[in-house]
Amino acid sequence: MNSLNLVTTVEHLAIQCHCSQRPAVIGDVLHVCSGSEGRAIIFCETKRNVTEMAMNLHIKQNAQCLHGDIAQSQREITLKGFREGSFKVLVATNVAARGLDIPEVDLVIQSSSQNIESYIHHSGRTGRAGRTGICICFYQPRERGQLRYVEQKAGITFKCVAVPSTIYLVKSKSMDAISSLASFFYAAVDFFQPSAQILIEEKGAVDALAAALAHISGASSFEPRSLITSDKGFVTMNLESLEEIQDVKLNRKLSSNAVSQITRMCLLKGNVGVCFGVPTTKSERLQAEWHDSDWILSVPAKLPEIEDYYDGNTSSNSRQRSCLSNGQSGWSSGRQNGQRSRSGSRQGGKR
Repeated sequence: MNSLNLVTTVEHLAIQCHCSQRPAVIGDVLHVCSGSEGRAIIFCETKRNVTEMAMNLHIKQNAQCLHGDIAQSQREITLKGFREGSFKVLVATNVAARGLDIPEVDLVIQSSSQNIESYIHHSGRTGRAGRTGICICFYQPRERGQLRYVEQKAGITFKCVAVPSTIYLVKSKSMDAISSLASFFYAAVDFFQPSAQILIEEKGAVDALAAALAHISGASSFEPRSLITSDKGFVTMNLESLEEIQDVKLNRKLSSNAVSQITRMCLLKGNVGVCFGVPTTKSERLQAEWHDSDWILSVPAKLPEIEDYYDGNTSSNSRQRSCLSNGQSGWSSGRQNGQRSRSGSRQGGKR
């Protein structure tokens, strides 16, 4: 540890996400980073936030609360249950979490703050006892300065990541569904074999098993989110040039109707283009109508490296610096103990 007692075995990630989207996104993050077996702690500012988060329907794991209104005897029972693995997600206020010492925590989630001691204490609840850990800080655009302040004072570098994509969610949910079969009481299998045989004959073995895994995981549907803002129902698109650009006016490249649909445009690292969000319903049509041979329009699988955030949607002349010097990328870290390796790949687009 350094002079600020910062745990050096923790990876510090940051996700831009509006408060209204946060409960659902946290549910996705828990699936990808800790799954059904890993332990996670979510820190909230108020007791009300703690209660609401613990009751969040998007959190499929069993979650318990820890805050000042809970009797000391119940707090001890809760902590004992968390240590022993009776439940996997602990939601706590800053005050109630003081002195928390649980060695096998895989993931810590918190909000941005200029209180360096608080951030370091929270992040230090993971990466203990020779293990590595992940600390994810959720922030809104107006809080980018707070993240930079934490970086400078704590001597860390945040890695900006997008919300987990559908690809990562499917892999995580599939892995949990397969793991659940390991503890299944196989004496009951014989009773289901006739029905299984009917399904195989109707759908084929692979499709029948895939449908069963989807049902077990509770994955009835997946709605995409913007990799930039985490907004549901939006797709992130890249518009890249074959060489460095000095200025890009989207109204020269896209129709006025398409430009009006764009949200949160960002300059790509190296000034090679921009990325932006568009409604899911518009993305396929936008690609189908794209014919510019000097620019490449594509849908990235992970958040690309970002240089700047733009103030406007049509020109790069008026822009502000992004909060983080290394803002980029997808989920390169996996669950603890090598359970998963994550990497994103770029999907081809139309010129």
